[in-house]
Amino acid sequence: MLSGTHIYQKDEEPEQKLSSEPVTDSQSLKEQLELFAAPLSVMAKRIRKARDLGMDVQPYEEKLMLYMLFTGTFLPEHETVYQNLAECETEELLLRAYETWFSWQYMIGKEPLPQAVSVHLCQIFTKEPVRQKFCRAAFLKFCVCSGQNQTKEAWEIAERILKGFVLEQKSFAFYAMLPEKLQRKYLLFGCDTVTCVAVPGKYLRIYRKKQGQSDKTGDMKEVLPGIYSYTCREIRSCPEQYVIRAKDGSCVVQGTLAASETERWRDTRYGKLVHLSAAGNTQDAYQYAELTDLTDVLFQAIEE
Repeated sequence: MLSGTHIYQKDEEPEQKLSSEPVTDSQSLKEQLELFAAPLSVMAKRIRKARDLGMDVQPYEEKLMLYMLFTGTFLPEHETVYQNLAECETEELLLRAYETWFSWQYMIGKEPLPQAVSVHLCQIFTKEPVRQKFCRAAFLKFCVCSGQNQTKEAWEIAERILKGFVLEQKSFAFYAMLPEKLQRKYLLFGCDTVTCVAVPGKYLRIYRKKQGQSDKTGDMKEVLPGIYSYTCREIRSCPEQYVIRAKDGSCVVQGTLAASETERWRDTRYGKLVHLSAAGNTQDAYQYAELTDLTDVLFQAIEE
């Protein structure tokens, strides 16, 4: 977002003064909207009043959204404005800018993904297989982490996105919350993904401190601009400390990888795949996964 103070970001005193200006009729209100020379909160109030009077407010909501995106200042009702615009024939680039902004904020953990965005993305993904990668990642994460019951259609889209990311070797920490069936299908079981946020284009390296052994290191991969990840495919008997450092040796972030919890599913098909993967038998793991999937198809449970 561009920096600087704009008329749309003035202090509360001018806002109170402007909001108290009398609006005698729809004509004078329309003139104020056309001028659009007041703080965003004041303009939002005028737009609401114009809507109540039956006026066409789409052009003014588009301008309000544009200024919010331009200044990085989002009013409490920003999601309602977006939803109104999504329901009419508005400029698609404006919607995509909003969706990309909040998808990025959601992926770096600063803002929740608006419900209206997830709904609109689901509608778009049914028609367009390709979308901005932040939007795809945010939609997948929302399906996995929101705690809401997603529709069958949403999960089909989410799996399609997941498959694309797996083929591109893009891993995220929330993969650990995927349904067990998907973790098994895409060989994500037993994986711990460490992620961090930094300036795009940096060289980052992770140092894992293993007891009684020399540090194990690896390069962090920039899976999305400014988002880096590293996937650990092994079973740990005890917690493991790690440090992520920049090229100059400075610490970017540090944390702990918990010990692997394998006892509860060691004797299951899921546990078998984890041990095959941890042992480095990738081909055996693929063959075993294919065999178990075939079993699911050929042998259906009988309902009594």
